[in-house]
Formats: sequence, structure tokens, C-alpha cells
Amino acid sequence: MASKEYHRVWREKNRGKTRAADKKSYAKHAEKRRAKSANWRSDNPEKLTEYLKREATRAKQRAAMRRYEAKRLGYAECTEYPPPPSDNKCAICHLEAGRLCLDHDHETGKFRGYLCHNCNMGLGKLGDCIGTIRRVLAYLEKADA
Repeated sequence: MASKEYHRVWREKNRGKTRAADKKSYAKHAEKRRAKSANWRSDNPEKLTEYLKREATRAKQRAAMRRYEAKRLGYAECTEYPPPPSDNKCAICHLEAGRLCLDHDHETGKFRGYLCHNCNMGLGKLGDCIGTIRRVLAYLEKADA
């Protein structure tokens, strides 16, 4: 077995060890890494600008791919929605958010409200299903009693 293959197999078998070591090394050298990164950014403003433009293009491509995938899977697109609230507060947790997500019913495309990232992700993970949300609520109330 070649050295490269041996190490790949060893890392696979010892994933917990390697992850722990990587995490420890990352924490140990975090300050040095941040300083090196900041130096590179100040020394290479043209390369940084190019990189940011490339990433913006890639982000647009990823968003287009997500929209395509959603359409392919039969999700309805939300086409009509009001402007976001001026207070920038989430419709669920009522906390101010830097950026709000447009929430809509994936079956009908009907706009439901503006949510913070956490509430939007939570709702998505629960499958937008009222039954599941009720069971979660009952579970939390039971645990709280």
C-alpha cells in the first residue's frame, strides 16, 4: 500500500482523533492565522477584489441552482410579497435581525412573513408541518412541567 493511501485509510479509521487534533491546532494557531490573513488582504487588494467578484458570481450561480432545484421538485415560487418591516424584526421571535428571510408556503407560493435566519431554518427543519410543530410544543411543555 502506498504511503498516501495508507495515510488516507488511517485518517478514515481514526476520524475522531484527527478531528480533535485539527480542532486543537486550529484553536492554538487561530490568532496567527487571522493576522496572516489580514496581512495578505492588505498586501493583495487586487487579488481580494477579484476573489470577491468571483465569489459573488458563484453565489448567484448557487442561488439560481437552488431555484432551479426547487422548481424541479415542484415547490411554488413566491412572486408577490410586501416590503420587509421597517423595524427589521422576525415575525416569530420578534428579535431584530440584520437580514430577514422571506418565508412562503412551498406548495402554494403564498407569502407568510419575514423571519430571522434561525427561525427560518427551524421552520424548514420541522418541514413546515403544523402537526410536527404541535408535537414539538407538547414535548417542550411536558419537559417544562
